[in-house]
Amino acid sequence: MDRLPWLHHGHSTTRVVVHMVWATHRRAPSLLETIDARLAKLVADKCGELGCCAVAVGNAADHVHALVVLAPTASVASLAHRLKGATSRILGMQLERPFGWQAGYFAESVVDVARVARYVRGQR
Repeated sequence: MDRLPWLHHGHSTTRVVVHMVWATHRRAPSLLETIDARLAKLVADKCGELGCCAVAVGNAADHVHALVVLAPTASVASLAHRLKGATSRILGMQLERPFGWQAGYFAESVVDVARVARYVRGQR
């Protein structure tokens, strides 16, 4: 995917693509289809705020996938922490009930971005 952005910060330029997955608390099936688009927008917006670029976001009832180009200033751990924190807080307010994520996350570097993007978008 040549359309992937190169991200810049000062004298640094990167294009590091990471596939991340995190799950709902106790893998509860609490992510209804009605919030899929809203959740994808939340993840993409938060990525943008952090200088990263969300390539694809998708989810099932109990977990979220995000394919992200990391900013030169971002670490995988800090990105996971910030995405999970922001989305749990906002989803809890919007759903008007307690909402949380399970501890931890999965992350892998990606070479075949087009294939992984199709996989992420094809969740549910």
